[in-house]
Amino acid sequence: MRISTALVAAIGMSCLAIEAARAQDQVSRIDVEDPITKFTELATFSTERGGILEQVPAEGDRLAADELVIRLKSDAARAALKVAEQRAMNEGEILVAEKASESAWLEYRAAVEANRLSPDPNDPAYPETHIARLKLAAESADAQVVQAKEQRRDFELQRDQAKTELESYEVKSRFGGFVTRLLRHQGEGVQQGEPIVEVVNTSVIRVEGHVKVADAYLLRTGMKVHVAAEVPQEEGDPKIIEADGVLGYIDIRVKTFEDVKVWAEIRNESGLLKEGMEGSMYVLLKDAEPTAAKESPPN
Repeated sequence: MRISTALVAAIGMSCLAIEAARAQDQVSRIDVEDPITKFTELATFSTERGGILEQVPAEGDRLAADELVIRLKSDAARAALKVAEQRAMNEGEILVAEKASESAWLEYRAAVEANRLSPDPNDPAYPETHIARLKLAAESADAQVVQAKEQRRDFELQRDQAKTELESYEVKSRFGGFVTRLLRHQGEGVQQGEPIVEVVNTSVIRVEGHVKVADAYLLRTGMKVHVAAEVPQEEGDPKIIEADGVLGYIDIRVKTFEDVKVWAEIRNESGLLKEGMEGSMYVLLKDAEPTAAKESPPN
């Protein structure tokens, strides 16, 4: 009797899962092999237009979220915005048109009233053609009011456009972090999309490593992890930095050496953990409260 390859594989995977379930009762943690730290939230900022750099940070500067990173020279754009704002605030044309409309209707109603009070209906004070012209003039004055209001709305749109245009001269950071590279400097000309500043968020760091396939069946995302990274010292033992975090990823693929990639996120507000650090990492199979990175006291 033939047994399909898929069935054999399924039986094998089931056996691994059973073995893992049995093993879970015997172990309290899973060691992660070859863990290494890596920053994952980084961005290289550029501008959506060309121009001359007026303001850029320095390497090592710390930026807050939504803080200005890049500003291009924008004197002409600022002047254009001021003109547009002045036009948008000007109500003079509307007021003049409204007064002209009131005057036209007043003249029309006065003529109509004069005809009504005329002693001889067959001999009115004003002919019908004159009354019609006065009415048309009043309606035309109303149209001038509408036109003045429409023009003001156009000016408001031009103001908004000028504001958006000015905003395109600035770039703000999407997240807080450190400036790690400055590719262009103040006073230099840049093209649209040209890399200028690199910013890295150091408040969270990822620790990547591998576990054995059998151990992977014991793991679930959200489990607590413990990390200890070594900092070599010129004299004496290395300094140890310890931190707790949360398992964020378990790969669905098995690597060549029959291991599975995993990674965890570690809070690093203190900035003690650096990219490329090596050390140890294990996953707790029981709940534990995560803590931020801190130095361990010397032995």
